[in-house]
Amino acid sequence: MVVKAGLMREQMIDNFNRTIDYLRVSLTENCNFNCIYCKPYPIHKPLDRVVLIRFINIFANLGIKKIRFSGGEPLVRKDIVQIIKETKKINSITSISITTNGYLLGEKIVDLVNAGLTSVNISIDATSEELFQAITNHKRVDVVIDSIKKAIDLGLEVKLNAVLLKKYWIQQVDQLYQLAKENGVPLRFIELMPIGIATKIEGLSSDLVIPYLEKKYKKAELSFIKGNGPARYLNIDGVDLGFIDALSHNFCSSCNRLRLLSTGEVKLCLYQEPSLNLRKIMKLNDAEISALLKIIIKDKNEHHNLNDKAMELSMASIGG
Repeated sequence: MVVKAGLMREQMIDNFNRTIDYLRVSLTENCNFNCIYCKPYPIHKPLDRVVLIRFINIFANLGIKKIRFSGGEPLVRKDIVQIIKETKKINSITSISITTNGYLLGEKIVDLVNAGLTSVNISIDATSEELFQAITNHKRVDVVIDSIKKAIDLGLEVKLNAVLLKKYWIQQVDQLYQLAKENGVPLRFIELMPIGIATKIEGLSSDLVIPYLEKKYKKAELSFIKGNGPARYLNIDGVDLGFIDALSHNFCSSCNRLRLLSTGEVKLCLYQEPSLNLRKIMKLNDAEISALLKIIIKDKNEHHNLNDKAMELSMASIGG
């Protein structure tokens, strides 16, 4: 069931003239992996589907065009297909994507595509079983790789994501470069964000990775190409390698996103405390909620500020 919001379509523009048209929606704090840099600890009941779709409608009427579902692991929600199907009915939404660890993707992918899924980012931090298990505390990386191939075969836009860890990064880069090359898909290396358990783990900057790539692939022309999102891209022998390095090369000046947590809280920035809890005001009508969202967007920070309170959160609770 889709709750139609009878509002005139508007735009959300913050105090720094950034047009906000992208909403990341965390569907659950639950995850079937237990990655060493995340360690989810679900404690909240996620939003009911009908309520969630109502909120997405309100955001859509305020100019949101792109929805990315994340978690935790979004595919552990049994109603994920219905959520995507109902989001697809919102005319102004032009893109519906998910970020997933890929383990459950293969068995659900046909239904997801039929429901309206347009693209998928698959998080995979290694391809060898030993290293994959050391990072994720989960077996069967072959299941994830099979899901990648199925997504490609169905014509989905596929990108691979990897969080580079200082202890393993050379193995990760070598293994995942080969995976991306074999499958003809972009690979993005994500700088570890110091949130929750990740504050106790060492990541590394692209400033260390790129010289390694330059040395290993001497014949390649390493020049950054512009992408559509936060990643800076290099093309190495036909493989688009992206770097999402929010700490060492932040992209705050072009940030166009908000986050809706599974709790109903709205975060204006990954490192900004929630500004509004929609669950607590759901008895208001759509126009009233919309008016509040237009007010809080003016509080979006110009750039992220690392603070102790934000760093205590779990990435699984924020939405990856």
